[in-house]
Amino acid sequence: MQRPVDIPTVIKTDPSTFEDYTLDGPDYPGLRWRPITFDQATSRGSYYFHMLPGSVTKPHTHPNYEEFLVIEGEAIESDGRILKTGDFVSFKPGSYHNTRTETGCLMIVFEWAPA
Repeated sequence: MQRPVDIPTVIKTDPSTFEDYTLDGPDYPGLRWRPITFDQATSRGSYYFHMLPGSVTKPHTHPNYEEFLVIEGEAIESDGRILKTGDFVSFKPGSYHNTRTETGCLMIVFEWAPA
């Protein structure tokens, strides 16, 4: 007997469906997100993250890994590194940084903890 096929969840990268980003408080103008598998109780999972031109995140420390892939646009890390479409970034637990953009960017973010 064959196992039934699992039906995947498909979420489009349409920023018009994103919500204001408020995970770290209400003071993040120009930041929008769309949870995929993100669980607020554990701060783990994945989500789309849209930074409008001129937006910036506050400096913060991650308790777990934070990784992201820049899908569109450019982001600038606190060390001055410019991230472009196709760049993948990995921050280890305890990493301290912030991200800004002049032109706007769309990312997919993965927050996870080692087993």
